[in-house]
Amino acid sequence: IAVADEYGSLTYEELDRLSDELAVSLIEDEKVKPDEFVAVRLDREKEFFVAVTAIFKAGAAYLPIDLGSPAGRIAYMIHDSGAKLTLTKKDVLRLCLAGRGRSLSSYRCRPDGRAYMIYTSGSTGEPKGVEIPQRALTNFVHAIRHHWGLGKHSRIALHSNFAFDASVEDIFPPLTAGGTVLIVPEGMRKDIYEVRDFIRKNDINGGCYSTLFGQLLGMDETPLDVDYFVLGGEAMTQVPNVRGKIYNTYGPTEFTVDSTYYEIEKGHGYGNIPIGRPLCNCSAYIVNEKLELAARGETGELCMAGPQLALGYHNRPELTKEKFTTLDLQNGEAVRIYRTGDLARWNYDGQLEYAGRIDTQVKLRGFRVELGEIERCALLFAGMSQAAAEVRKDTICLYYTVSADVDEEELKTFMAGKLADFMVPQIFIRMEEMPETANGKIDRKKLPEPVYRSAGEYVAPSTKEECIVAEAMAEVLGTGEPVSVNYDFFELGGDSIKAIRMACFLRDKGFRVSVADVMKGRTAEGIAALLSHAGEETEIQDVDDKETVWSEETIKAVCDRFERSGEKVERIYPLTPMQEGMLLEHVSRPESFAYRIADIYECTRSVDEEELRGAVDALAKRHETLRSAILYSGQIEPRQAVIDRILPVTYIDRTDASDIFEELMKLRTGILENAFDLENKPLTQFVYVRYGKPSDYLIFVSHHIITDGWSFDVLLKDLNALLRGEEISEGIPGLYERVVRKQLSLDRDAAINYFTGMLAGYENYAGIPIWGEIPEKERSKDDQFRFTLSSSDTKKLSELCQRSGATLADGFNLTWGLVLKVLNRIDDVVFTTIASGRDRSDMDLSDSVGL
Repeated sequence: IAVADEYGSLTYEELDRLSDELAVSLIEDEKVKPDEFVAVRLDREKEFFVAVTAIFKAGAAYLPIDLGSPAGRIAYMIHDSGAKLTLTKKDVLRLCLAGRGRSLSSYRCRPDGRAYMIYTSGSTGEPKGVEIPQRALTNFVHAIRHHWGLGKHSRIALHSNFAFDASVEDIFPPLTAGGTVLIVPEGMRKDIYEVRDFIRKNDINGGCYSTLFGQLLGMDETPLDVDYFVLGGEAMTQVPNVRGKIYNTYGPTEFTVDSTYYEIEKGHGYGNIPIGRPLCNCSAYIVNEKLELAARGETGELCMAGPQLALGYHNRPELTKEKFTTLDLQNGEAVRIYRTGDLARWNYDGQLEYAGRIDTQVKLRGFRVELGEIERCALLFAGMSQAAAEVRKDTICLYYTVSADVDEEELKTFMAGKLADFMVPQIFIRMEEMPETANGKIDRKKLPEPVYRSAGEYVAPSTKEECIVAEAMAEVLGTGEPVSVNYDFFELGGDSIKAIRMACFLRDKGFRVSVADVMKGRTAEGIAALLSHAGEETEIQDVDDKETVWSEETIKAVCDRFERSGEKVERIYPLTPMQEGMLLEHVSRPESFAYRIADIYECTRSVDEEELRGAVDALAKRHETLRSAILYSGQIEPRQAVIDRILPVTYIDRTDASDIFEELMKLRTGILENAFDLENKPLTQFVYVRYGKPSDYLIFVSHHIITDGWSFDVLLKDLNALLRGEEISEGIPGLYERVVRKQLSLDRDAAINYFTGMLAGYENYAGIPIWGEIPEKERSKDDQFRFTLSSSDTKKLSELCQRSGATLADGFNLTWGLVLKVLNRIDDVVFTTIASGRDRSDMDLSDSVGL
């Protein structure tokens, strides 16, 4: 096995063959040329390995794209790189099939050609691409394979994000040694307990982790049972408990992942854990401000030289010239170096020790962060006057002054949509004026320590669980003062790493708790409520019991809040488990597009604003779910509220657009980039785009938490009827609420037992062996296999189903089962389908809207 993900694996033979087939398609069908960039937008799947190997064979370079990055950042990287092709998983499968059976006679990559490009935080306000050549990657791979002792016995956990260069260390060195790379699933990457379990269950014997996460991973009393354990990304402060060797590494992206390494001496008391000595064939120099070699023990700028040097910054010749320069040695030799901007010194054991940064760039949670980029992003927001970003207590704080009114929540949302998530400040501090130095610059040393925000006056813990959680929050956040039970963990400066520490602290106290629980509960009160049932076998609560969580005072306060804005609360009821999952995703990743829906409809005639508003008002009256708000702040149990409100209708004129399709896509993306405020603003809106000729278009936007694909069909049908002047049926008040309550009252234990019993013995689920023999069919661009049944065949299938007492859908499902049987060469096939959930005998839901 070369690589395995949570869905399957690829052998070396399969990886070689598939990457050959993909490389042929890249060269012959996509016309990819040597040294060109190919963007790779794949999730944490084995197909990523097929893509990058094929790109290398084609002589091109890969540009990894983080799927969680803001859309604007992704668009910038693809445009700046000049990548002519972006590979998704569907593209990989499609092109492999197109090249099936073909192989390359020779590979086109060469030592001085590009291997990959990683975008890092940029001091100019835009990310900058670092170009790494194949020569540098080859030296790095050789060094890591040698130093870590990799071989065919190696089973490496790939934990790093594919879009960061740390992943390179766990991808290429093992594959050149015959080892196996096991991809840690995204769902467990931030949970140290799940990662430990992954290491144990998969017999992992090595891997690379960001320093903070790795230190937490190795804090258990039982040693982590691996042969080697590599940490890197920021200063190492404690030695993890590991059976095998532990390495502390250092390296900027500009010097191919790792520049230096140091093997930890167990039992040795360290004041400053060294970053060690350079890798094979590489050199390190400490220089002063005049670019002269410093004496041993003297602190200066660390510069790296050797074959691992990057080619430079893409499209940034001046910056490349500044950072990649020449150092004159005492023997008269001149070497090309990269100036890291890091301070270091040689200690008297001949090891390098890290001593901090020269500029405003910092390392935080394993990522390189340019504080200048954060500041420039903040200043793009209307009304901002000055901005200074600082790291205080491992937390990014933004200090700012304003020239006009600025809504801090809108500022947060704006920055979350522009920056990578690890760069978004956790604490915002508005200043009346900035402290200044004598020459008029911001005096960063005089910026105040963060003031921890509260949701009102201090409220003391009232239960044992609340006391423990409040203690954990104070410890993890380092507040230096008691934490009120209504203080929001994330507004106090919490982040994903601190959430991991919270979960560790609470587990040490005997509670079963996950990082997701911390992110869902947010306050000591909310998290404690999730702890109170930890480890207990509890029955499903009755809906009426849940309702008591919302007191009359809470409900009245909610109603009063909406009435002050001219809106009225009609009803409040619980969320379904699926909605709660979407809410958790929204709270954890508010910048994500995962549950934002926007469809574009072509209008066969022009619709004036008054006519459309009238139709939308009638539509919202008929389908009350469209007027929903999701209430969760400060509540243990979130609720859905139906509000008497007007849905927004916006008209945009685009009569001068040259490319209507491209313009519509930009508009759609722009609308989706606006974060949804689930609690306060409508979750549905209509945007009418007026082109005049040839057509106008309507963009319908909604959040998936209140709608689905079926809902869109129902809404389109009703909206068309209203625009034709027809009446539509009246809605049933509270219908959706009844559906929700019925779902929550189901006996889930009985359902689980039923399906567990039904699936007993079926451990090997069927899959689609896309790499195997697939009959030739007409294939569409999105890799779907399409065929059309003739009317006579349709009639025959319908008659067969009728004779069997089955539906046409049953017939197709049976056919699909037979296909899987043939492809998998097994007799018993298990597969899953999804349904809209509207097939209920007690109520007609075919015309309803909702999730």
